[in-house]
Amino acid sequence: MPIRPAARKTLTTVISAVFVVSLAACAGPTTLGATDPSPSASATPVSYPAPTGCPTGKDLGKSFLDKPDQYVAIDFKLLAGQVAKPLPDGGCAYIDGDVHTSNNSTNTYRQIAVWYFNVGSPGKQNAKELAAWAVSAGGTPAVTSDAGVTPQTTDQTGLNFDLPESFTDWTGGTLSQVDGVSTKWGWNPKIIPEYTQGAQAQIEFNIYSEKADAILKASKTGTGAQDPTKMLSQGLAATFTTTVSITDQQGYTAKATINGTLQPWTKDVANAAPGKMNPVSVAALNATVTNTTAQRNTTTPPMTVVAVYPASSAVCGSGRGGSIYTRNGSTSTYCGVDLGSLDKAALTPDGTQTLAMPNAALRLGSLPEAGDALTQLNTPTSIYVFFGESMYNGDWKGDHGCQTQTESWSAQWFVSMSGWPDVICQ
Repeated sequence: MPIRPAARKTLTTVISAVFVVSLAACAGPTTLGATDPSPSASATPVSYPAPTGCPTGKDLGKSFLDKPDQYVAIDFKLLAGQVAKPLPDGGCAYIDGDVHTSNNSTNTYRQIAVWYFNVGSPGKQNAKELAAWAVSAGGTPAVTSDAGVTPQTTDQTGLNFDLPESFTDWTGGTLSQVDGVSTKWGWNPKIIPEYTQGAQAQIEFNIYSEKADAILKASKTGTGAQDPTKMLSQGLAATFTTTVSITDQQGYTAKATINGTLQPWTKDVANAAPGKMNPVSVAALNATVTNTTAQRNTTTPPMTVVAVYPASSAVCGSGRGGSIYTRNGSTSTYCGVDLGSLDKAALTPDGTQTLAMPNAALRLGSLPEAGDALTQLNTPTSIYVFFGESMYNGDWKGDHGCQTQTESWSAQWFVSMSGWPDVICQ
């Protein structure tokens, strides 16, 4: 069983080793030198322009802990499939170099730290925005839990939060913030002062070591975040999103944004015949649906998300994937593996509703244990959302995508996820 991350220290004038993960909006780390990093105590403090990049892992470790090998910079986009709530934009992501072992199992984990520098500066996250994110992620005011601290105290600033256990598949996490004046972290002011001046924030959590290793590998090769079709094959969760405006035949309109994650497929042989296996995975979906029909109530259709594979692949067949025809095609060229569905939404004028399918276990029919069936499953051609059942206010169509025939779901409107190939409607 996983353990909680190390207790967050109470923020004082200087806080030593606290570790945080940031979903970094920088494509790669950069080092920005300061002309005068150590002004004399009597001089007016130097203020540096807030940089747009991120410090290197070596500079971060040397400034924070005097350990240049403590942190490794990673591509923050690769963290999207590891957390239940997308991280705020604009952070800088790092993995701690140490591997830790659970105190009640043999499982190992690595710490992820996401730092937000120059908080409140133009173009940067501000403290209230970060706090609002924590609340939306299910966070609660941080409670001190250091050994020997009695009684425990709850944060009263509205800036520091404990994130729920469901935030990652290992444990929860923390959001901590300092204003750089009354509360600070113990940075070396001579190393990266252009980052460590002023207010800062950190989001900290742990992930399984094998996932951390996959993120490190993908960050070094530069693949994965740039090509979502390769995420699963690298041992990382595939993430997907799209926004579509929809209209039915009566003129009702709505706008939907659909997001989700799909974990890598693995095999389960416990209940499979010798030589066979059942592919298993976990998917999560959520959507925000808004009624854009003037002055009228409406009910939007259910939405289903499918991973699409070539019809010739091993995963297409009875009990695994239903046939999908390309636009205006008469021959099935792909099959869709159902990743889950979101229910219809009854909306008042201008009303908005959030729909969610929390982590749901996926299990497919048996496939040969030998061979490349799992490899094929972990290299989907694309991921789509479809909708349009006529029983809900008539057929719905999108402002992009296309209507096509399916074997299992009849005629539906298909929309490819952003960044994923559109092989059906091309």
